[in-house]
Amino acid sequence: MQSKVKTAIVEGRVDARSLASIASALTSHGVQVPSKSALVSMIIESYADMLISSGQADHITSTEHALEILENLNINFREARRRNLKTLSKQIGAERAMDLLSQNLGMGKIQENLVPENLVEKAQSILEGGKDEN
Repeated sequence: MQSKVKTAIVEGRVDARSLASIASALTSHGVQVPSKSALVSMIIESYADMLISSGQADHITSTEHALEILENLNINFREARRRNLKTLSKQIGAERAMDLLSQNLGMGKIQENLVPENLVEKAQSILEGGKDEN
């Protein structure tokens, strides 16, 4: 039985000129490139197809087997997923803090009174139960 195909989030730095060259070539051949993510996906999938069809790489059909291979190469997507969830959790926490601030101060006051120099102090004061003096 074949496991469900899963995607992996890939992060990395690439020369913008290389991406532009490939994106230009694709669009000149009528291929739509709707996003950075789609472009990176197209590049990786096309390269994999080329290696597999030329016999230079094996076609991996199981996601679990693929993850095992990557882990054996010290490329661990399972750990990256945990890190991504932690980052998301921190972002959600920051959004909740801003929601709390907007409830206690009102959006107008946040926009006109909270400047970067005193944002932390005002946020701590409000979250500790105090009110903004302004």
